[in-house]
Amino acid sequence: FSFEAKLALKGRLTKRSIFSVASSLYDPLGLLVPVIITSKILLQEIWLLKLDWDESEPQNIEFAWKNVLTAYRIFH
Repeated sequence: FSFEAKLALKGRLTKRSIFSVASSLYDPLGLLVPVIITSKILLQEIWLLKLDWDESEPQNIEFAWKNVLTAYRIFH
């Protein structure tokens, strides 16, 4: 069993780019649940900030998102 996803973000980190990558994560067997749940919680936090879709994310969100991507790569 193997899977592949393109998680490279080009340019600045925005709500749009995070939502795009997070919504592309597909895990029919539930093997990536820790990563997917963490990304969904982060999406909720981003939504509560009420930022515009193309506005840069704060540093704490950027740091948390990089942690999610790192965790995904570990499972990959």
